[in-house]
Amino acid sequence: MNYTARVISLAKKEANVQRCDVTIATRNPKTYYLLIKILKALNLEFVSCTPDSGLANDARVVVTTKVESVDGANGTVVLVEEEPDPMTASVRIMCAYFGISNPKEAIIGVDPGMRFGLALVIDGNVIYTKTVTSPPSAANLAQKLVKHLDSLFPESALSIRLGTGSRLYSALFLRSLGELTKNTNIELVDEKHTTIPNGYTKDQLSAILISGRPGRPPSPKDTRLTNKRGYIRSLRNLVRRLSDNKKRMSVKEARKVLQGESSLDDFIDIDP
Repeated sequence: MNYTARVISLAKKEANVQRCDVTIATRNPKTYYLLIKILKALNLEFVSCTPDSGLANDARVVVTTKVESVDGANGTVVLVEEEPDPMTASVRIMCAYFGISNPKEAIIGVDPGMRFGLALVIDGNVIYTKTVTSPPSAANLAQKLVKHLDSLFPESALSIRLGTGSRLYSALFLRSLGELTKNTNIELVDEKHTTIPNGYTKDQLSAILISGRPGRPPSPKDTRLTNKRGYIRSLRNLVRRLSDNKKRMSVKEARKVLQGESSLDDFIDIDP
């Protein structure tokens, strides 16, 4: 299974305009700017045009807004909001690029730690990757991905595979998932040999590799934590780092988080 992101190459010549892969077709300058950021993050090359341009008709994937229209497009048209959400737009664009319409399986791989790597892999294709800074942020993103995938592919199997390399952060992630743990297939995966250099960040690559390994279902003991000194120190460092040294967590407060008597959400901000 090839998990390496595919880089698209476009060739447009004045005398012979060839069929391109991704085209941004919009007159809205703000939408255009935001879509450029999304496509660059996806490592996709693109051209741009107005919705009524012939170039849009020849593109493999045409990205435009819901208030604009592209007539006669031969490729897949992806409609986005005028201020597109980066995650949902990225998933839809990549699914269109890979021709995914009725996938067999979607897997969200999660690499827990002081920084969390998340990767969405659909039928062996890497669709979306992101690094976030805390267990609540990772759980929040996983919840959004699950909701979006349920709306896009309601008939497809969906799983979250969570690495077990960090006992502390995998437990806090499971706690932050809340009700999602009851309605979604979740597997705990051995993280050995998941760190291999590549074009992704270390966290994202580990998440991609985790997504390709079957695991075991979580049990209640997987969310239980003891008052280990290392856990307490790690939590206090996390709060201090994420707040730029503006917040402090006491040893007593850290112990309450470990025992499940309070939530880490009370001490940190969730990534957007």
